[in-house]
Amino acid sequence: MFEEIRDPSARVRALCQYGCQVDVDVNIPPKRYFRSGQQMVHMTNSYLDDGDLESAFILCSKYTTLFVEKLPKHPDYKSSTVKDKELTKKRLTKMFSLAELLKEKLREKYTKHEVKRKAEEKAREEQKAAEEAERLRLEEARLKVQEIAEHDKNKQWKTQEEDMLLEQQRMLEFLKIKEQKRLEDEQHIRLSGVSISTTIPITPPPDYEQTYRDQLSEPQIPSRDLKPSVPAVDRSKKPSHFTVTGVPTLNKYNLRDVLVPSAVTDKFLSIASPNTRQNIETCGILCGHLRNNAFTISALLIPKQSGTSDTCTTESEEDIFNYQDSKNLITLGWIHTHPSQTAFLSSVDLHTHCSYQQLLPEAIAIVCAPKYHETGYFYLTPHHGLGLISACRHQGFHDHPNHPPLFEHAEHMKILPAGALDVVDLR
Repeated sequence: MFEEIRDPSARVRALCQYGCQVDVDVNIPPKRYFRSGQQMVHMTNSYLDDGDLESAFILCSKYTTLFVEKLPKHPDYKSSTVKDKELTKKRLTKMFSLAELLKEKLREKYTKHEVKRKAEEKAREEQKAAEEAERLRLEEARLKVQEIAEHDKNKQWKTQEEDMLLEQQRMLEFLKIKEQKRLEDEQHIRLSGVSISTTIPITPPPDYEQTYRDQLSEPQIPSRDLKPSVPAVDRSKKPSHFTVTGVPTLNKYNLRDVLVPSAVTDKFLSIASPNTRQNIETCGILCGHLRNNAFTISALLIPKQSGTSDTCTTESEEDIFNYQDSKNLITLGWIHTHPSQTAFLSSVDLHTHCSYQQLLPEAIAIVCAPKYHETGYFYLTPHHGLGLISACRHQGFHDHPNHPPLFEHAEHMKILPAGALDVVDLR
């Protein structure tokens, strides 16, 4: 996203500004934000372990902005517990220090990248200049060969013309001698009294006339190939473009892959089946780790909850956070059933998932519709749906514009046929 910014300091500032884009929904209690802050610390550590300094720095910026500028303005912030405030204050000190350290490391990293990029760009320009010089040299050689060929051709034509003129001159002299001989013979015949009709004509040697006619009618000019041979230039070995984005991704939003064990849906539907038979929704939390620039779901948590035919509300969220802390897990999304409907995200689902995706852009929502044998893997469109839902202040079921779409299939989701999965029922 920020690769086009060349100046190292400007690029770090852009990352910081991006991280500061945090909004607080007054309809969400501050306690949820305090717990989300705990997850942000875990995710920051995961990014650092994976060597992703940019994401760690952005999350530090989000954390400090959220708890220094935004959350204190929440109308219910004053009623928050002292324990939450003190714990957050201690974390803020560490996150501030970490942000400054990352800022220097990123500036150093981008400076090295910029030096390398300029060196490679200079090398490409030098190679391009060398190729152009070679092209000009070959063109000059081709023109020189063509000039020599034209000169030889003109010289050959001139020589042939001179030979033809000389031959014509010889022929004229021969005809003149022949005519003179004929006149002398006629005079001799008159003087001797012999009839002219009985004389035998004198003919010139046949090879002269034939040679003359051949040269006039079909001059033989040797052919010459004037096209010089030009060695082929292999242009496939140019230096590749320099990138600093780490491991490349194949999805259109440049998101990390989320690897989902195939057993997730089967095990979840098995747990949810008693509620499904009663037309009651069931929900679960998807947790895992970040490894090699990809998120892997390794745990399915079933929290205490209450549900209806079209809603599901988690309870005792403290149990979820405590378990995640004990296993050092980060939240990668959620899963829930639609007992009597198809697989899609309702308006309530959109708002629920918005909080997950604001914390982690790659977070996914899995919707299981057992009645229709459907399973959907969704997320809010980053450049439209996420912004619209985060700005929406309506509660309960309500209408949203459908075009452009607010959510779509998660392209960055990949199924693991044999992925390990821990199932933890906290009910």
